[in-house]
Amino acid sequence: MSMHIKSLYLKNFRNYDEVHFEFGPRLNIVSGPNARGKTTVLEAIYLLMTGRSFRSSRLRELIKHEKSEFFIELTFFKFDVEQTLRFAYNGSQRKVFHNHTSISSTTSLIGLIPGTLMIPDDVSMIKGQPRLRRRYLDIQLAQGDPLYVHHLARYQKAMINRNFLLKSKVTKSIDVWEQEMARGAGYIAAGRHLALESLQRHCGILLSKISANKEEIKLEYKSQCSNQESDTFKFYSDMYKKMRSREVAFGSSLIGPHKDDLLIFINEKDARYFSSEGQAKSCVAAMRFAEWEYLRDQTNEIPLMLIDDLGVSLDFARRFQLLDHLNSLGQVFVTTTESVDHFVNENCRRINLT
Repeated sequence: MSMHIKSLYLKNFRNYDEVHFEFGPRLNIVSGPNARGKTTVLEAIYLLMTGRSFRSSRLRELIKHEKSEFFIELTFFKFDVEQTLRFAYNGSQRKVFHNHTSISSTTSLIGLIPGTLMIPDDVSMIKGQPRLRRRYLDIQLAQGDPLYVHHLARYQKAMINRNFLLKSKVTKSIDVWEQEMARGAGYIAAGRHLALESLQRHCGILLSKISANKEEIKLEYKSQCSNQESDTFKFYSDMYKKMRSREVAFGSSLIGPHKDDLLIFINEKDARYFSSEGQAKSCVAAMRFAEWEYLRDQTNEIPLMLIDDLGVSLDFARRFQLLDHLNSLGQVFVTTTESVDHFVNENCRRINLT
């Protein structure tokens, strides 16, 4: 039996006082009018997948109005063993448990239940800021490789300290932080380059399917450090020294994976400037499904697929191709305001929020 979520219990979470959901191991359709809490179901699952909400950076905003705390309990099967995750927050203190073991940091949740989330706002990943595309890479890499989380966290911490010294124009002890950044930067850049090879392969197949062979995609990782560098540590160490005087003037670090970007081309044109709305949506869908394929390969598990508001994600023709692809995945959660009759099959669990 592949990994899947069995049930979800919410108390004082968003608009829910108290609710219990039972899920099927394949396709789960959460339907109903707007403002009924469909997205909240996905948000709770995602919170226990990654340790953070995709709708808010503040846990306090997840507490139901006029309540003082929220509680989530999720039961899932992994390696044919039933397991439980519990997440409680009282406005100031967070408590997380995996079975009966307390988890001190939410980063420990990453990779425990691997999965992919697709939301309508994902279209901004195509035409928006580079940080959105870096985050797309980082989330999947973190789920498939615990060391990636470690190096990313240490890199970010070292950069904060280096930036403080740069702003203060005090460089006496800056070498320590540059060495730490160089170690992390090499690992991060190498991971992103490798991930892109898998994503490119799967994206090409998936976008061709979704667009009925009308579109081709090319992904390119833009970095100061090429994937041909044999010694990334030396490259970044040398660059930090070389750029130091200029960065003192700017008061921030100008070199490193925090400045890299993922370039996306559709039919050989830069998608940031030349893609139509339909092309951008198709591209996002292909990238999210490619992410799912990457996670399956990296974790040797069947990841979850979460899709919020399917009705606005693709036009009907492209949606039909996407729905056909869902049948080849493991456990899938889809929210929609539309009729779900065309979803229904023997593997589908319907949850109607009226």
